[in-house]
Amino acid sequence: MVITIIRSELAAAKREEWVDAEGARVHLKRTKKQFERIVPHLPRHYVSERGILYNVRELDE
Repeated sequence: MVITIIRSELAAAKREEWVDAEGARVHLKRTKKQFERIVPHLPRHYVSERGILYNVRELDE
């Protein structure tokens, strides 16, 4: 029974997915112009030397 609960919790837990600006734009299905307008209001993170990254889960909220 405990194993079943742990498996269901693991199945429910999603892997964190990070995308750059272009990936965020494509994920949100926006044109470049639309994305430029909404990008100041999106949660962004400086977690990489690649620059700003966006958490897909946060974009979906």
